[in-house]
Amino acid sequence: MDRLKLLSAILIILLVANITLFALGRLNVVQFWVILAIIGIFAYKGMPYLKKKLS
Repeated sequence: MDRLKLLSAILIILLVANITLFALGRLNVVQFWVILAIIGIFAYKGMPYLKKKLS
């Protein structure tokens, strides 16, 4: 379960960095939404799978 928490923390850090870089103008709109979609899909599909696998 510690691996799952670590992975969740990394994803949260990536989301905060994504929003910050977008706000500063370092990312364009497409990059912002692609990163957001990838993380969202992983959180929706991948995290439950990993939770079952690691338990």
